[in-house]
Amino acid sequence: MKKIIIFLCLAFSLSLNAQTYDTSLMETYLQAYGEMTQRAIQISHTVQPYREEMYRLFQKGKFKEAIQLCNNVQSKYVYYVFDNKAIRDMEILAGDCAVKIHAYELAVSYYNTAKQAGVECAEQKLFQVFDIKVRDAREHFKSLNYIEMHNDIKVALSTRWENGECYYYSGAYYEYCGMFGEAKKMYKLAKKKKYIPASDALLALKRKMKK
Repeated sequence: MKKIIIFLCLAFSLSLNAQTYDTSLMETYLQAYGEMTQRAIQISHTVQPYREEMYRLFQKGKFKEAIQLCNNVQSKYVYYVFDNKAIRDMEILAGDCAVKIHAYELAVSYYNTAKQAGVECAEQKLFQVFDIKVRDAREHFKSLNYIEMHNDIKVALSTRWENGECYYYSGAYYEYCGMFGEAKKMYKLAKKKKYIPASDALLALKRKMKK
């Protein structure tokens, strides 16, 4: 009987300690969250004039200057509060500026950073870059400029969007380079994505590989 009473007391004591620990952990979390929120509000107020200046630069067509302003703000504040809205808006605008000067890789970098922070329009912005670069690749394919076509597709795929056409162009590039194994993989992916020209390209490649 004594052993049972001791066991129950010990269990009760452990339960109380666990509750105390949980409460302490919750208080620490709430305090940290409150501090982070206050810091975010403070930084938002601080960043707002830069954000407005960046929009003015964008409207004047001073895209490189706007990008540089965003970089300066990022280096000061983005690592303190990752979800600060003012900074995310500046990153989206920096991506738009990069598109204006045809610096598409830079645009993808800005849009991806904003996307990771939960900016809703970032995915659509990435798709717009994807669409532009696939169209560029299409034109380079027509003129048999395989190197530029490949560069276009690399940027397009860095947006995390994809379709059969871009894999088809990748296949064409690898075939041009004599990398038939890689070309075959890409044509198969294009075919899987229902891109019709891929079937003929795959058959032609297989005949070439048999020779």
